[in-house]
Amino acid sequence: MKIEYAARLPRSLPAKARVYALAAPRTDHKQLQALADGLGLRAAPAEWHSSAVAVGAQMGRWSLAMHRASGALRLVHLDRHPGGDDETFELSDRRAQGAAARFVSRLSLLPKAEAKAVAVTHLRQAGGPPDGKAGKERILDAGVVYARRIDDLPVIGPGGMAMVNVAGDGQVVGARRIWRTLGRRMATVALQPADWAMETFESALARQKLLGDVKVLKAQLGYLEFGELDAQTLIEPAYAFVYRVQHGEVASKHVHVMHAGEKGHGKLMGPRRFVAGKQRARKATEGK
Repeated sequence: MKIEYAARLPRSLPAKARVYALAAPRTDHKQLQALADGLGLRAAPAEWHSSAVAVGAQMGRWSLAMHRASGALRLVHLDRHPGGDDETFELSDRRAQGAAARFVSRLSLLPKAEAKAVAVTHLRQAGGPPDGKAGKERILDAGVVYARRIDDLPVIGPGGMAMVNVAGDGQVVGARRIWRTLGRRMATVALQPADWAMETFESALARQKLLGDVKVLKAQLGYLEFGELDAQTLIEPAYAFVYRVQHGEVASKHVHVMHAGEKGHGKLMGPRRFVAGKQRARKATEGK
C-alpha cells in the first residue's frame, strides 16, 4: 500500500485547546414561532407537525423544521426554492452575501463571534431531450456558506456550517443550519503534535490491510461537530484525514478521525444507523 499526501497538517499548531459542553437543543413551537416572526409570518395560518425526529410547521408559503437531536434548522420557501423562475441569474456574489447577512442578522441565526461567510456556491440545472444532447445550463440560486470557528480552531465535520439560499432577485428562498450552542468550558487539553497524528493515522491504515493505494486529500485539526441526525453533548479538538483508496478502476473515499488532545472526553462519531452484518473474508483477485 502506497500513501501519497496531497495535503498535510500545518507544521505550526497550538499547544492546547479547550473542551466545551454543548447546550441541549431547544426544538419547540416557541423557537419556530420566533423564526416565523422574523420572516414576517406572525399572522400567517400555521400547520404544525411533530415526530420523534423533528418538529416543524408550514406558515404561509414557508416550511420550517428543526431536528430534535441536534437542533439543526431548515427553512424552505415552497414556491421559490430552488430557483423558481426561468429568468437569467445575474446576482453578483457580493449582493448575495449582503442579502444573506441581512437575513442572518434579522433572524439571529448565527453568533457573530463564531460565524464567517467563506464561499458562494451556485445550484445549476441543465436539461436535455431524449437524444442525449445537453441543454443550456442555468443557475437556480446562490448559496452563501458560513463556517464556524471556536477560539483559534475551525469547526470540522458535517456540523458547524450554515447556508443561505438567495434567488436571482436578491430574495432569500431557503436556509440550512447545523450549529449547536456552545456551553461552559469543561477542560483544557494539551494537543498531540502533527507528527504523532500522521503516524497514528498511517498505523490505522496498515491495520486495515487496504487493497489499493491511498491518497490523502485533506488533513485538519479542528473542533468536530456532528451532523443533523446525531445528538452531541460536548465538542473537543480532533484530527481528521480525508483520503481516497484506489484499487484498479475502483475508488472509494473515507475519513479517519482521532482525538487531538492527550485525553479524549467523548465519542467522535454518532451511532451507526445502517449496521452491516459480519462478512466472510474474501481473497483478493487480480483483474485481467
